Amino acid sequence: MVAEKHLRPLHRALDSVVAKAADHYPVDRHAELHGHALVQARDDWTRMGNKGHNMVRARIGVYADAMKAIGAYDVRVIVRGLDLRASGARRTDGCPPPHEVVLRHLLEQICEHVQVRDELALVIADEIDGADDHRRHFRDYQLAGTGGSVSNTLP
Repeated sequence: MVAEKHLRPLHRALDSVVAKAADHYPVDRHAELHGHALVQARDDWTRMGNKGHNMVRARIGVYADAMKAIGAYDVRVIVRGLDLRASGARRTDGCPPPHEVVLRHLLEQICEHVQVRDELALVIADEIDGADDHRRHFRDYQLAGTGGSVSNTLP
């Protein structure tokens, strides 16, 4: 989460990280900084992982530059995950998919954070399979609450 006054400077700093990478490595200047894709040499970062050109240290360097850029601003990071094996053992028909469970928990934490500070939040999420379902669920969370362990009705 980033305070509004830091959005543009942070955006410029992250764009600079990608521009630096593009100046030194086979990466497009418009590449997106997704940790998984960067570390695994996928999507925009594929050419840094091709046979004979597996630039692991370079990718780690780009990742480190991105973390330094983020660390230079007032940013709060909330990490949520799900033990798929443990949750799979408990899943029954009608249980929400793992991504929905984690998103719900994340939204609860964001809601708590902004309520304490009497602020608003804009949530931007990557497009994934089922994104339309998540948008519909978000409306439900606004009307009836998240239904999670710390159920909140989202504003």
